[in-house]
Amino acid sequence: MAGLIDAGFPPRATAAFSALAAIDYAQASGPIRDALRSPNKLDQVALARELDEHFRDQYRRATKLAQRGL
Repeated sequence: MAGLIDAGFPPRATAAFSALAAIDYAQASGPIRDALRSPNKLDQVALARELDEHFRDQYRRATKLAQRGL
């Protein structure tokens, strides 16, 4: 977030940071719901790791865009 603030919230970087497609309605009502309802707790751990990785990568992309002023 500091990268966005320091760069004055460039539009493309801000949009990349704010994108929530990984947890849109289709995901929330399908795979995410299924993992949270699963009796196998490892399904929940796998989901958490997947989302964590996705949003970390998204943050890195947004930071790089912000550093370029985009």
